[in-house]
Amino acid sequence: MHYYIDGYNLIFRSLGVSDDFTQKRQQFIEDLNAIAKLLDLEMTLVFDSCYQVGEGTRSHYNHLEILYSGQGEIADTLILERVQEERFPNRVTVVTSDKKLAWFARRCSAKTEAAEAFMGSIKRRCLNRLKPKPVKVKPKSVPKIAPQPEAPVEECFEYYLKQFEEKLKTEPPLPRPKSQPTKRKSRKIKQAPENVLSDMERWLRAFEEGGNRDERD
Repeated sequence: MHYYIDGYNLIFRSLGVSDDFTQKRQQFIEDLNAIAKLLDLEMTLVFDSCYQVGEGTRSHYNHLEILYSGQGEIADTLILERVQEERFPNRVTVVTSDKKLAWFARRCSAKTEAAEAFMGSIKRRCLNRLKPKPVKVKPKSVPKIAPQPEAPVEECFEYYLKQFEEKLKTEPPLPRPKSQPTKRKSRKIKQAPENVLSDMERWLRAFEEGGNRDERD
């Protein structure tokens, strides 16, 4: 899309009229050039001859084409001439708030956009272009667990023993069983057999038997 901009119409609509007009015009050209560069737009800025002495001129300011109409010629006529020279006028947009110029431009199959609408759309496009792109955060991948080398048998046992010890520390102590009095087994004293008598018993028995015989006699 190629933009033909009614220069003074856009400046007056945006900045108004002031004493330092020449300085403001230069600043406007520089700003518009920066916009054309940022958005990669083809722009032609057209100014009236009332501020230009002599024939019309054509120049470039970096990314801008700047046209000044000749003495006695207005910018509207120059814009319409350039639109009619376009091979595809439907790919051209005339930026102006002058209703008469906009009407003639549409008659030439060109698109039109008011100065205020143009500045608003340009501002939004610039902000979108300057907006930092969101950084895509890659989802955290689950770290792969490297296979551990097989440990010696002794280390395996130590590992499990340590696990058991940690487990026992967390478990409540087991209740102690109630102690019951142990019954002592009474030993039975074996009695000596009757036929096995001590010497004292034999003497006593013999003495008793002897006394009994005397009484009978």
